[in-house]
Amino acid sequence: MDNSRPTPIPHQTHHTPRHLLLRTRPFQSDPTR
Repeated sequence: MDNSRPTPIPHQTHHTPRHLLLRTRPFQSDPTR
Protein backbone atom coordinates (compact mmCIF):
# COMPACT_ATOMS: atom_id res chain seq x y z
CA MET A 1 0.00 0.00 0.00
CA ASP A 2 1.25 3.45 -0.90
CA ASN A 3 0.97 5.23 2.40
CA SER A 4 3.41 7.96 1.41
CA ARG A 5 1.20 8.83 -1.52
CA PRO A 6 -2.41 9.69 -0.58
CA THR A 7 -4.93 8.52 -3.13
CA PRO A 8 -7.62 11.12 -3.82
CA ILE A 9 -9.66 8.67 -5.86
CA PRO A 10 -11.46 5.77 -4.14
CA HIS A 11 -10.05 2.27 -4.25
CA GLN A 12 -12.95 1.08 -6.39
CA THR A 13 -11.95 3.51 -9.13
CA HIS A 14 -8.51 1.91 -9.24
CA HIS A 15 -9.92 -1.23 -10.82
CA THR A 16 -13.03 -0.93 -12.95
CA PRO A 17 -15.24 -4.01 -12.97
CA ARG A 18 -16.17 -5.48 -16.32
CA HIS A 19 -19.90 -5.11 -15.76
CA LEU A 20 -19.37 -1.48 -14.76
CA LEU A 21 -17.29 -0.75 -17.82
CA LEU A 22 -19.92 -2.25 -20.06
CA ARG A 23 -22.59 -0.21 -18.35
CA THR A 24 -20.66 3.05 -18.74
CA ARG A 25 -19.72 2.36 -22.36
CA PRO A 26 -22.39 2.13 -25.04
CA PHE A 27 -23.29 -1.28 -26.36
CA GLN A 28 -22.37 -0.27 -29.90
CA SER A 29 -18.87 0.66 -28.71
CA ASP A 30 -18.27 -3.01 -27.95
CA PRO A 31 -17.11 -4.70 -31.16
CA THR A 32 -16.91 -8.10 -29.47
CA ARG A 33 -20.59 -8.05 -28.54
